[in-house]
Amino acid sequence: MTISVMGLGKLGACLAVTAAESEHKVIGVDIDPSIVEKVNRGIPHIREPQYDIKLASAIKRGLSATTSVEAAVLNSDITFIVVPTPSDPDGAFSLGALRPALADIGRALEKKTSYHLVVVVSTVLPGSCRYSLIPTLAAHCPSKSIGVD
Repeated sequence: MTISVMGLGKLGACLAVTAAESEHKVIGVDIDPSIVEKVNRGIPHIREPQYDIKLASAIKRGLSATTSVEAAVLNSDITFIVVPTPSDPDGAFSLGALRPALADIGRALEKKTSYHLVVVVSTVLPGSCRYSLIPTLAAHCPSKSIGVD
């Protein structure tokens, strides 16, 4: 199974290397080309115990990174979205990074012929997926059936 991890910050990077340790092919995605380059070269870009060792092992197992959401989605079975959701002034979580990520994923899914699972790992308030995030995804892949569980 091939997994894509969208967002290679502290949580996404750890998820990517852990999935690679579990024998999955992993494609990391980030909007920052310098992070993508560091991951592809096996250079740690976050500080986490043993991350340098686990990153090196994950690279040997086939972990790669790209800035292309489309390439990652088209070449994977599952996409985990791990983008920042900082608190808004009113205490809610900002969906500012999630909406564009889902729009990019939706456009890629429109070109895909096989089943693809999308998992939102980022922290959101109850109702966010149903009333905001899923409609955003669906709007960008209108010919696809979106299942929600």
